[in-house]
Amino acid sequence: MADARSTVKTYLETYLDSDNLGTSSFIVCYGLPSYPLTRVFNTKGRDLIFAVMEPQATTLTGYAGVGYSYQEHVPIETFCIDKSGVTGTTLKWSAEAELQRITKAYPGANQYALESREDNDKDIGGTKLYSTRFILNFARARSVTRRAITLGARDGTTGWRAVTYADTAINMLIINRTASTRLLGSGGYVKVDAYGMTSDTVAVGDQVKTAGSVYYEVKAVTQRWRDDTVVRYDCDLTLLTLYEE
Repeated sequence: MADARSTVKTYLETYLDSDNLGTSSFIVCYGLPSYPLTRVFNTKGRDLIFAVMEPQATTLTGYAGVGYSYQEHVPIETFCIDKSGVTGTTLKWSAEAELQRITKAYPGANQYALESREDNDKDIGGTKLYSTRFILNFARARSVTRRAITLGARDGTTGWRAVTYADTAINMLIINRTASTRLLGSGGYVKVDAYGMTSDTVAVGDQVKTAGSVYYEVKAVTQRWRDDTVVRYDCDLTLLTLYEE
């Protein structure tokens, strides 16, 4: 499993759009360099830095205090300056707008969301450094087995269709009914036994098998759209007790 900083760095590199930022000369990096930041802008020719800092984590617990996932809190700091062809304040606010855009458009199974922001502008050697610190939260989705249902011919006596399942690995965050529901937002709650969130395709009637061989059936699916693309599937899951394949 990738560490939290690596996960966030990959997320930013995948979805940050230079057209929205107004510059293609930006960098996503781990922490800060050992040399002055002005060198990044003036010598290395970068206009904007997204620095992924050291994270903290909170255990998300369910019944009897058993942890089912971790909520990661990862600081992201943006840096820019005024330079030829670049207005620092404009770029600073463009960076914030872009972070807000991608977390709303691509929350994914990990439920990426900005928790807070703090301005941290300062003077460094006569240069105004524009900086904002954000906290990006996400909960780790886990690898589970999607058992995609296929209905066959009807039985001549009962009229029931033959059922087969095709197994594939997907990533899904599963929140059970007794667990913390803060990830579902204000007013959200788990309606049945559990709630699943995934960026992978699922359908009603499928089964989900966890690494601990707990089986759920997908009872309802809500597609979350961005423009004409489904970015997440939210699922109501019912527990299959005493289940054997």
